Amino acid sequence: MRTIRRRRLDVFLLGAGALAGGAVTVIGGVVGDEERVTGMWVGAEVADDGSAALHEVIDYDFGFAQDKHGIIREIPGLTTDSKVDVRSDSAPDAIDRKQMTFAPGGEQQLELRIGDADTTITGRHRYQLRYDFEQGIISDGDVIAWDAVGTGWDVPIGQSEVHIVAPFELIPARCSVGSIGSTGGCELVEVEPGHLMVATDGLDAGDGVTVRVERGDDLSGDAPELPAPPTSAPP
Repeated sequence: MRTIRRRRLDVFLLGAGALAGGAVTVIGGVVGDEERVTGMWVGAEVADDGSAALHEVIDYDFGFAQDKHGIIREIPGLTTDSKVDVRSDSAPDAIDRKQMTFAPGGEQQLELRIGDADTTITGRHRYQLRYDFEQGIISDGDVIAWDAVGTGWDVPIGQSEVHIVAPFELIPARCSVGSIGSTGGCELVEVEPGHLMVATDGLDAGDGVTVRVERGDDLSGDAPELPAPPTSAPP
């Protein structure tokens, strides 16, 4: 059995306004160093028809545990036919298993087991995911409801940064941080017309981030581009 050890890196869910449950768990227990997500960067590129391309960068610290093989990512709104691209420069990044399960609220979700059953890993690793939401994230007419960080994490998240860009103006309506059903606790910031972001520092296990945005007028030019994710993980 191979062991990969690394301590440094160089390197949506639909909602209804209040926090809903997107889930990510890990395989195994914790030994020694605290297991946690040191940072999570999430971006959504929304098209005019409401479809969206999703980008996730997850910096995960497995600590000194000896029985970790990877992570499990659960994404409501996708099916086993959905294409999900996963990449890691330091950890096994193959999708070992793909199956449909049910979220706590009864919604179907795609469960991805990312890693290698024959390889254990410790320390910090970065996972990058890309996938599309062809059904769109626009609901209730001209409202975008997005659970950018799901409440299914069973470990704390040190920092999170969420971006949403679109070819139309985005009018902040609500930003929620906390467990399922929580409202408020964060602020959506307009970077430029068509680009909103929210940053949080210190999410407990089971906490998430949900944004609710109203669609405004179409922009006269091209849609803003997503900024590049950070090149390194938070300390």
